[in-house]
Amino acid sequence: MGDRDELRDLAAEVLREEVGAVVVARLCPRCASGDHGRPVVRVASGRAPSVSVSYAPGLVAVAWSHEGPVGIDVEAAGPPVDGIDRREWTEVEAAFKAGGAVPLSALALPPAYVGTLAGGDDARWRVAGPGAVRA
Repeated sequence: MGDRDELRDLAAEVLREEVGAVVVARLCPRCASGDHGRPVVRVASGRAPSVSVSYAPGLVAVAWSHEGPVGIDVEAAGPPVDGIDRREWTEVEAAFKAGGAVPLSALALPPAYVGTLAGGDDARWRVAGPGAVRA
């Protein structure tokens, strides 16, 4: 397990378990396509949370918030890419996904990964996949 489709299925499973999602889809804000874009969820009752999903080889990270925007990004640990530190890259990506000025927190992940959560005090996250198992 670990290819993108399997990880996407795991992300949907996490969202069903954690927030009660009955529909997990993607929606492009520009063209309204469901083939790409941000993840969105529908819940049976109440307000659906904002969600964010990120993939790295063997790992999917899922974040959600009922109070405001949220973003998450994970990368395989390693040397800088094109002069950019991978942890710094996850900070930029997570903030972008959350839409801007929200608090950033480093994720406690297995050593093979680095990641950042962007969101307020109620933002929650979980990882799944073969890489989620701590050595």
